[in-house]
Amino acid sequence: MQTLRTFIAIHLPEKLIAALGDLIAGMPPETGAVKWVKPESIHITLKFLGDIMESQRPQIESALENACATTAPFALASGQPGAFANWRKPNVFWVGVTGSEPDWAAMLQLQSAIEAQLEAIGFPRENRRFKPHLTIGRVKNPHQTAAIVEHLRTKTFPEIAIPVASVHLMKSELTRQSAIYSVLKSVNL
Repeated sequence: MQTLRTFIAIHLPEKLIAALGDLIAGMPPETGAVKWVKPESIHITLKFLGDIMESQRPQIESALENACATTAPFALASGQPGAFANWRKPNVFWVGVTGSEPDWAAMLQLQSAIEAQLEAIGFPRENRRFKPHLTIGRVKNPHQTAAIVEHLRTKTFPEIAIPVASVHLMKSELTRQSAIYSVLKSVNL
């Protein structure tokens, strides 16, 4: 039986993708320290499902439709750069996501509804608090990131609107170079 590596995401507008590309292109050349994400692959992950069976897709798509049915379109915006776990011990570099109080509440309600709908069909609820972000790079050698950390900590990233009118069930195919993403199902809000 074929399995698919999947997640649910919000896509980004072209203007933000271009700005993220400029940010990544302007990084100090710390060869091999960080694996940078292709700008066109950057997204907001609402839920990582992992490997699913092709036969589970209709149920997942229905759960996603149910979760989206109660949410109206909303708008977020890009925030400032950050790092997980923190700046001293980075393993992921990201750009934050912000929003007005009502839009932020709509996004949290949507993410919670997705969790609840998927939990009802057997997917475990995420234990960690949801922290929306845009992953721009994964650290491969933490001992070589000082210049990158300094660059990102002092960088002011532009606030760019992220209109959210749909969410997407995505397939991720891992290759040696990068992950290749494709849309399996889009659901409008």
